[in-house]
Amino acid sequence: MPVEFSNTTEIQKLGANVRTMKSDVSEFLASTKPSLIKILSNQIEEERAGRAVRLSFGAHYAGKIGAALVILASIGVLAAGGYVAFRLFKKAPEQTANVLIPQPFFRTELSETMDLSELRGGSPGEKLSRSARIKETGDLMKRLIILTENDGGEPLRAVNAEEFFEAVDIRGTPAFLKTLSGPVMPLSHKSAGRTRFAVLLLTNDANRARAELLRDEHNLAFEWPVIFLDQKPEIKILPYEDRIYRNISYRIAPFDPVNDLQLAYGVFSAKDYLIFASSEETFRAIINRLYEAS
Repeated sequence: MPVEFSNTTEIQKLGANVRTMKSDVSEFLASTKPSLIKILSNQIEEERAGRAVRLSFGAHYAGKIGAALVILASIGVLAAGGYVAFRLFKKAPEQTANVLIPQPFFRTELSETMDLSELRGGSPGEKLSRSARIKETGDLMKRLIILTENDGGEPLRAVNAEEFFEAVDIRGTPAFLKTLSGPVMPLSHKSAGRTRFAVLLLTNDANRARAELLRDEHNLAFEWPVIFLDQKPEIKILPYEDRIYRNISYRIAPFDPVNDLQLAYGVFSAKDYLIFASSEETFRAIINRLYEAS
C-alpha cells in the first residue's frame, strides 16, 4: 500500500533521503571531474614528450645527412682535381693512319687480310694458297684483302690491280693493263670439298679489255699461273670455248674438266667487272652473287 503524507513537515523530513535526477548528476560530476582533468593533463604531457622525441630524432639524422653531403662534395672536388692533373700530364695518343679498304664487289662469308710484303719474294702462289684455304664446310667464299705498307711497316690501303699483278707475277699486255682501274678482289671458293681461286678487276673499257684478252688468249694460262694456286693442271694449247650463263658470255679453256680445273674469263657488263676463275663452277657462282648484289 502506498504511503501517504499528511503534511508538508513530514515531506521535508524525508526529502534528505529521496534521490532525484539532479542529485545523481551532481554526484557523478563531483566524483568524475578530477579524473577527467587528470586524463587531459596526462595526454598533454605525453604529446609534449612525443614532439620532443621526434625533434631529437630529426635533428640527429639531419646532422648525419649534412656530414655525408660535405664528404661527397669533398670527394667530387678531389676527383675533379685528379682528372685535371691526369689530362695535364697524359701524353697525347699517337695518330695512326686510316686503312682504306674498298667495299667488296659482292658479299662473301669469310675474309682474310694479308700484307703485300708477304707475297713478295719466294712463291706467291704457295702463300696465296695458304691464305685461300677454307676450313669451314659448305659452299663458301673468302675474300682476300691485300694491304700496302708505309715505310714504318704500317698498313695503308688495299692494293690496286697493278700492284697485285706485280706481287703475284701476273703478266699482261700494256694495252690490257691500261684498261684496269680501281680495286682488285681476289677470292677463294669452296664447293664439293675443293677450293678454287678467282680474281675480279674493275675495267674502264670492257670492250677493249675483252679484245686484248682474246688477242693474247694462247698465253693466258702461262701469264696467270697463280690462278691455279698449288693445283696446276697440265697446260696444253687448247682452243677456248664460248659459253653463256645467265646472259653473260665467257670463254673457257677446259684443261681438266673432270676436276673442274679450268681457266674461265668474262665481263659482267652491268658493273664492268672482269672475272678470272680457275673453275667453271666458281665463275658461275660469282655471276650469281653479282646478280644478287645488283
